[in-house]
Amino acid sequence: MIAIERRLEQRPKQESGDWKRRLRDLLIRPEPPVPDAILGSQATRFAALPSGGAVCIKVSSAYDLPYPFAASPAFVAKVVAEIHGANPSLRILLTEGGVGNRSVTEIAAKQGLTAIPHAAFVDAEAATPVFVPNSSATPQRADGFYLPQHWAEADARVLLTTCKLRSHHFQRWFSGGTRNLIGLLPRSQYRLSTSRRDMRSVIHQQGMDAMVADLYATTGRNALTILDCRLLARQDEHIPLRFVRRVSRVLVAPDPYEADAAMARHLRLPFTPPYLALIAQTEQARVETRVRP
Repeated sequence: MIAIERRLEQRPKQESGDWKRRLRDLLIRPEPPVPDAILGSQATRFAALPSGGAVCIKVSSAYDLPYPFAASPAFVAKVVAEIHGANPSLRILLTEGGVGNRSVTEIAAKQGLTAIPHAAFVDAEAATPVFVPNSSATPQRADGFYLPQHWAEADARVLLTTCKLRSHHFQRWFSGGTRNLIGLLPRSQYRLSTSRRDMRSVIHQQGMDAMVADLYATTGRNALTILDCRLLARQDEHIPLRFVRRVSRVLVAPDPYEADAAMARHLRLPFTPPYLALIAQTEQARVETRVRP
């Protein structure tokens, strides 16, 4: 973990006419400085990749929101620079899927993600979807998922996300690296025909936590995970305000389950995120299957 103690002195300027957004974001603190080094020893995994290999980074930037409700472009740029420094021959792709009717590429451009040196931004839903089977012998809900081809075929996959605590349908939810996988799913495959919103409604219908556990077993296991928790985002869908909590941590782990479990412990959450419990259950069954004679 990397402790961050400094903070910026000035709050970023907002458009003067957008008074509703200014009121809603009144309690959001300015972004602390980006750490001097992020990847640490995990940079060696990129140095070992073949020349010309592809690294796909799933960033949590589907919404046009300030950090920490979306990934910081300065933080993303630092991670890209460290990967490029470890192996300049690599092709680095940033990817994210959209929500609602707005183009995710438009949002990425506004956030500066399309102008990061040594990286290209790719709309997760513009690529050819490929079906990837669930490797678990006992899936929670899904036997596999349609995923972007550039993600499924990458030589290395990275989850880069912020940490969020929020209520949703009166439930307490913790969003870390593993839940970031949801944005990869093409809405054309996971939208209910009866839904008025262009969302991945099937994931909600089948049970969000169970589907996240299946996503982990399908494509999340051993994906390098970077949790930018310099600030922790807090949001309640029933109160039109957003809050942040100063945590001053950046956690880098070789697996999203490991990262999320460590951050949940660090935050001393009064509840166990249900998707983590389901992943632990699935992984235990996987181990037991392996050791059977």
